[in-house]
Amino acid sequence: MRFLTLLPFASLALGAPLLEKRLCNATPSIFSINDFAVFNQSTNQQGFSPTDGSFIHFNFQDSTTNVTTSCGRSLAPLTGSVADASNFYSCASPVVQYMWNGTTLTLREIFACHGKTHVATGSAAGGSECFPEEPPVPLGYGTECEYPGETSATDIAVTSVKVT
Repeated sequence: MRFLTLLPFASLALGAPLLEKRLCNATPSIFSINDFAVFNQSTNQQGFSPTDGSFIHFNFQDSTTNVTTSCGRSLAPLTGSVADASNFYSCASPVVQYMWNGTTLTLREIFACHGKTHVATGSAAGGSECFPEEPPVPLGYGTECEYPGETSATDIAVTSVKVT
């Protein structure tokens, strides 16, 4: 008789992993970016005095988690490149971070699932259309790179999801 009394609780315990898996379907699989632009200012301005420095800028969207944010950073004039293969930088929404190493954009999104923190990561070669810039543009001498079709979205596949 006791066995029959405990049977409903056993089925709940056995079903919990299945329920947990179903509720975690908000795992990112695709990151979308648009308006991607990078400008790497030359330190040799040949007498030109730019008012702005190197920059990276893009917009991020994850339709699975409903996160939309702008990302980017700017440097002071003549201080070098925004490429940094060692550090992630936070976007306007701190749950999204990016690293730009000069050729590849790596994105990661932090999200919660079942009380645990997860990090989804994806990378893509970036800025495949690059062209030289020179005065009189206000940025001075340098190289600007964009994704083809600058304003259309570029999808980046999530390649790993880890619990932290």
